[in-house]
Formats: sequence, structure tokens, C-alpha cells
Amino acid sequence: MIKKMLLPEDYRKENWKIHRIASDFELHDCWILPIKPRVSPESFYEVFEFITNFYPAQDSSLIDALFKIRFTVGALMKWDGPDSWGTIPGTSEKSLADRLTPEEKNANQIQRAKRPTNMMEKFKPVYLFPNEGVLEISNRTVYALLHLGLTSQTKLTLGVYIKSRGALTTFYMTLIKPFRHWVVYPTWFRAMQANWEHHLNSPSL
Repeated sequence: MIKKMLLPEDYRKENWKIHRIASDFELHDCWILPIKPRVSPESFYEVFEFITNFYPAQDSSLIDALFKIRFTVGALMKWDGPDSWGTIPGTSEKSLADRLTPEEKNANQIQRAKRPTNMMEKFKPVYLFPNEGVLEISNRTVYALLHLGLTSQTKLTLGVYIKSRGALTTFYMTLIKPFRHWVVYPTWFRAMQANWEHHLNSPSL
């Protein structure tokens, strides 16, 4: 199976910090990913780095075209850019990392993950623990989180959280929903699965 949607209530049953840290965000999408980590204590760190450095458009001309259209429109409408990041809506916080406790900040392993050098670099790393990790992105359309988790059954999951910036967020998320669900996610997950299998079989490992 290439993809499987999860019910939000099942996602929230897992013992992840994201439930507390992003309690004011909406869980917009949640999926079981079609890849299996290695059986080792370091497995989640490896798969987190793999996924966050995997740019779906590199294996799909259709996704590449959609992304180029999005960023062209974003440039024209001034949705993106350093001055468009802003704070988390309704707060004075500039990053979800501000919500980590001192103990969590000390235990945070995000420095272990290689920073993306493709379009995924628009996402900023927040935290990385043995069973979950988060990236964040913000612009004038939305403040969003990309959460990767390892369930108690050792399944990998992807959750997308959003916090609205108002009417533009509602319009934007409604507009892109068909493209996300019928083009981006299926294509991304198929390519992710194939590239992960190639990664596992690489002679360098």
C-alpha cells in the first residue's frame, strides 16, 4: 500500500510531545508512510534525515510544475520571504522551539539531522527525539508544521499541522486540497518508498 490516511484520534493516541507543544494547531492531515525504518535505536534519526531531505519534485515533473506555480504566485503576492515569517498566530513566539521545556531543549537532537539544501530548506527544523521530529514553515498564507512520528507499533507517520492567519489561510488550504490529496501526497509517497528502498540497498551503508 502506497498511502493510508490515519484518523486524527488515532494520531493523538501516540506518546508524542507534539500533542502538548502544538495543542493550539489544527491537525490537518495524517498518514502512515510506506517505508519501514531499520531495527535499531538510531533508526528514527536516519529516516527523519532521509525524509526531510527528500524533495518530491525531483522525481516528478508534475509536482515540480505545481511547486513552481505556487512559488511564482507567492512571489507576485508577496506571500513568502524573510519578512513574511512572522510569529505563531495569536502569540509572540517566533518558533515552536520556544515551547520546549529546558529539559527538552537539552535532549533535542535536531543538530544531528542534515539541513536540506533543496526546496525543503524553506522548512526550519524544530526538534528531534527518538520517536518524533518536527519542521516548521511560515508565510503570509499559513503557519504550518511537518511532524514525523514513530508509533508504538513502529510505523512511520506524517502529520501536517496548521495555524490559521485568517481568511487567506482558509481560502488557500481549500484551494490546494485537491492537489495535495490527489497529486502531491500519492506521488511523494511512491517516490519516497522507492528512494528509501534504494537507500537501504546502497553499498555505502
